[in-house]
Amino acid sequence: MEATFEIPILPFLTISLALAVAFVIGFVRLFAVYKKRINAEVDQKQKIEQEFERKLLEASLESEEINRSRFAMDIHDDIGASLTLLKMNVQYAHSHPMEFKNPQDIHDQTQMLIDQTIQKIRQVSQRISPSTIQHFGIIPPLEELIASINESKQIKIQLTHNFDLQRLSSFAEINLYRILQELLNNILKHAEATKANVSLIIDMTQNLLFVEILHDGKGLTDPEFDHILHQTKGHGLKGIQTRVNSLNGKTLFQYHVEKGSEIHITFPI
Repeated sequence: MEATFEIPILPFLTISLALAVAFVIGFVRLFAVYKKRINAEVDQKQKIEQEFERKLLEASLESEEINRSRFAMDIHDDIGASLTLLKMNVQYAHSHPMEFKNPQDIHDQTQMLIDQTIQKIRQVSQRISPSTIQHFGIIPPLEELIASINESKQIKIQLTHNFDLQRLSSFAEINLYRILQELLNNILKHAEATKANVSLIIDMTQNLLFVEILHDGKGLTDPEFDHILHQTKGHGLKGIQTRVNSLNGKTLFQYHVEKGSEIHITFPI
């Protein structure tokens, strides 16, 4: 009679079950470690983003405070000086009437000082809030801004657009104007450019606004712009990025020594 070989079932099942349990425990622990690492990376990313947003907000507030100080200085230096001069002129004319042979001379001189003061008030008011945006859109005040910069004879700026009768929201137009105002002032101060082209093109098929500034001076690359955003300086550029973010826009900075600089900003409309 032949002997039969029987496999011990119970020990085999016990070992298999133990290996399965060990595998499951190991997998669970490995998954827990992996999930913990992912959560840590997500938390770190959120902290970095929150810190970045905090710095942008802080820079925006500081930029606003700088602007308020500049406007206060403009009012004090320009308007205040004009009003003081006007007052002194009237007082002098009153206390020395015999020095003015022709009363019309007093009138003309006083009128000239009044006109100069009114013009300075308009200029400061325009810098604070260009009211023409609300009534006529962004193009007229932008044309005025470019004309005033061109009067400096340091640079020649040209504007092209296809706005015609199209209007953006008031929020978008004001923020876009502030962005362009800061960028053009930076170009005037730092780029050493002699000519620039500003283009605003609405693409209704993509529901996008393409803003492009090309100039022949020095500029920034995208990595340099991103680096400045994370520094304590560069409040003007941080203010630009804050406004771009508020419009869900994107920026691209390019600089070529031989070709000049390019600034591209895209907004949904």
